[in-house]
Amino acid sequence: MMVYSALLFNQSHADTFVVAHAKTISPYNVERLPLGIRCVDKFLLGGFPRGTGYTVIAGSRGKGKSTVINQIVAQAIEMQKGVLMYSGEKSCGTVKGDLEATLAGPFGMECVHIPKKKIGGHTFDAHDEYRVNSKFQKVINRSYENLVSFYKPNSSNFDNLLKTVNDFADCGGEVVIVDNVMMLESGISNSTIKASEDRRKLQAGLVELAQLAINRNLWIFVVAHTKKEQPGYQPEDLSDLVRGDSVVTDAASLVLFYQVPSGEPDSKDRVIKISKNRDFGDLNTENGFRVTFNLPSKRIYDPNNTIKELGYKYLWQRLGETSPERYGLQVEDVIHNMNKCDDVVNAARASKDAELAQLKARAAEKRAKQRKEAAVKEATLAKRAEKLGIK
Repeated sequence: MMVYSALLFNQSHADTFVVAHAKTISPYNVERLPLGIRCVDKFLLGGFPRGTGYTVIAGSRGKGKSTVINQIVAQAIEMQKGVLMYSGEKSCGTVKGDLEATLAGPFGMECVHIPKKKIGGHTFDAHDEYRVNSKFQKVINRSYENLVSFYKPNSSNFDNLLKTVNDFADCGGEVVIVDNVMMLESGISNSTIKASEDRRKLQAGLVELAQLAINRNLWIFVVAHTKKEQPGYQPEDLSDLVRGDSVVTDAASLVLFYQVPSGEPDSKDRVIKISKNRDFGDLNTENGFRVTFNLPSKRIYDPNNTIKELGYKYLWQRLGETSPERYGLQVEDVIHNMNKCDDVVNAARASKDAELAQLKARAAEKRAKQRKEAAVKEATLAKRAEKLGIK
């Protein structure tokens, strides 16, 4: 009887497939990219795992998915990782501006008053707008200009994307953003077969994208819109809410939902839920992680960790504070904005503390009311029992 030899088999089939002579991979020794929100990063053992497939960031249109992406990119810049940002919906200039706002934070943003004006027969009311302070624009830009590439192809299809990602990896790039996946075209014009063929091509493209993340050891993030929720609809699996159904989430290694809290449509708070985690299996779909969005800085943070997260200082700010003249900054501007940043962070924390105190007061009132109602009910039952001679 011949004894099996793995070495002999591997050598004889070396031209048909790749055999992994790799050390054992555990969730604890994979490099991770943090989101910058402590509770989420702790749950993910330090952040999003590298080279394990792609991660889906899902949520309703206009509810802040791009802000999540910008925080991931800001953390990648902090780690000096090369980033490729593909956007099928926004111009490169808009994507760039949103990223700079996240990097600027409460230190580098300013409120600008826009007066009432008419453009093309339309009247726009006066309003306040938050923008990156022009005094810090150049320093912020320098902090990432050699790390981030903005990709807006003439033809948005998977073949172009996959080739570009491969080229990006060849140049040493490590982080890829695809926003959003449904904007990638199948290249099919016949409408009668387009729907089913689109689905098949989307599925094939996503499987290839997942393999690319593994083979090239990349972080790949895919943004996906969720379907319009129907009243009373409770899906068995959160992934059923993603447009494209299981096609988008099946090949994913991790799926993160960014949602408005249930029953609070006007809330500035959001809930982060992990509905798929191939890395180590743990999910958080029941209550999720409650976070808060700060409009002036366009940052998401855990209200229990406001100072460290909302007030986080990225590299450009740390350098600007320690050596302002070296980066063309005026000392008085830096000091002024340091104080302003402290004011924004403290105000946000005070606001959340007041909100929490209000919620606690309401809960206490509710409990007191329930106790009172229970006491009245008990007294009524006691009187009835006395009338009936029941002891």
